[in-house]
Amino acid sequence: MPNDPNHKWISHLDYVNDTLQITDPLYKQFVKNALPAYLILLQQATETGDYSKADKVLNNIKLQQEFYSAEVLPSSAKVQTELWYNQINIFEQLFQAYLYLGTVLFIVAIMAYISAKTNF
Repeated sequence: MPNDPNHKWISHLDYVNDTLQITDPLYKQFVKNALPAYLILLQQATETGDYSKADKVLNNIKLQQEFYSAEVLPSSAKVQTELWYNQINIFEQLFQAYLYLGTVLFIVAIMAYISAKTNF
């Protein structure tokens, strides 16, 4: 929200519920129309394969965020790192590694238990 000391982000739901007092009429129109327009264009794009219009609206939303909240937005490097982190799917890979390691350790523990019983 413009000039907010806590850098509050405005959601379309906040606007619909009229919980915010936006004094700039141009910005008020943008908040009112940007997300619904983007969602409609995105749905059309999934049907046609042409994402150019949806990308333009998304870029305008990004420009508004940069204009009003540049100091709290993550850097481009942080965004790229998070995208990479999501792509490598580390938790699925860790699950497999822990599954194999746990199986091997379980077998070793059973063998150690059996060998300890036979030594007595």
